[in-house]
Order: sequence, then structure tokens, then C-alpha cells
Amino acid sequence: MAPGLAMTILMGILATVLGVALAVAGLSVYFVMLPISGFMVGFLGGAAAIAALLGDGFLASTFGIVVGLALGVLCAILSYFYWYAGVLLAAGFFGFVLGASILGWIGIGPDWLLFLLALALGIVFFIIAFVTYFPIFFVIVGTAFAGSAIAIGGVLVLLGQVEMSAIGTGALWQIIGGSWILWLVWVIGAFVGVGAQLSMISRISLPEDRWTSVTAQGQARAASS
Repeated sequence: MAPGLAMTILMGILATVLGVALAVAGLSVYFVMLPISGFMVGFLGGAAAIAALLGDGFLASTFGIVVGLALGVLCAILSYFYWYAGVLLAAGFFGFVLGASILGWIGIGPDWLLFLLALALGIVFFIIAFVTYFPIFFVIVGTAFAGSAIAIGGVLVLLGQVEMSAIGTGALWQIIGGSWILWLVWVIGAFVGVGAQLSMISRISLPEDRWTSVTAQGQARAASS
């Protein structure tokens, strides 16, 4: 198997699995996944930024991969030590995905402009999540819709309908927006994710301190009991 094909299959599988997990995971599992989702947000964001600014395809250059990995590791570390940082990143990522899907659907271009506009919406969502002090339903809806979109992208890559180099641009969102079937799958998948997370909400115990790790908070509670 050619290295390029193997990488495409690996990225497709990874995107599909992580997308489904992000969409349907209960928040208790979501906290455990924070470093993973933080890495994913950082990696995708860094690689997509390089693709948009340099005009290369997503993961088409070594520089884009290196930047994505570096930013992914940084976001994963932040999400591990400060759980609320992971929540804010997830909120911002949802805003970015939502903006890219809508703008890509209406045909906004070129790719660098689409990226900047979607990034601006992501920053707005980041700020909203910060000032509203962890809106739990906002995170549930955000992770469900973002996870559903990522999973669809992974499946399309595996089916050969989307090139891996197109995921970091507006091409994926144009494909989803241009097909009512894919759009319907995206929405249904998101609602399934919301339902799955709401079914587990009664079992969730949120840390009182936003700027600590979930692990540290759990150890503190165990020691005091």
C-alpha cells in the first residue's frame, strides 16, 4: 500500500471514530476526552491555518503537519491541566465548524477568506462560552454538531469522495451543504449526539473550580470524604 493511501485511510478512520465519539460521548466521558479533543482541535486548526494562508492543501506540506502537531500538543496539555480550557476550545471549534459549513455552503471564497471568517465566528463562540461560565448545554450541542461533521468528513475520505487535502478548506462544507442527504445526515447525527449526551447529564458532577484538572478535583473530593 502506498504511503499516501495509507495516510489517507488512517486519517479517514481517525476522523470518523473521533467524530462519532465527540458527538455521542456523555460529558463524564467528554472530560476524559478533553486532552484528546484538545489535541484534535489544535492539530486541525493549526494545519488548516497553514493550508489557508499558504494555499496548500490540508496536510499537504510538512510545515503544516509540524505546526498542527505542535499546536495540538499545546492544546492537549492545556486541556489536561485546566479542564475549562478544553471546554472553551471545544466551543470555539464548534463556532469555526458552523461558520465554515455555512460560508462554504453559500460559496464564500477564496479559502483564506473562508478560514478567517470562520475563525472570527469561532472566537465569538469562545468568548460566549467564557462569559457564560460553562454553559453545559452549549457544549453538548457544540460537540454533537462538530463531531457529526467530522465523522462525515472521515467517511467521505474513506469512500474517496473527498481528498484529504480538502478537509482543511471549504470543500468539505460545500459538499455537505450541496447535498441535502449529507446535510440531513449531519443534522440527524448531531441530534442523536445531543440525545445521547442528555441521557447521561444526571450522572455528571462538574468541578467547582474551572481552572483545575478534573483528575485533581476528583482526588481532592476523595481525600475530603
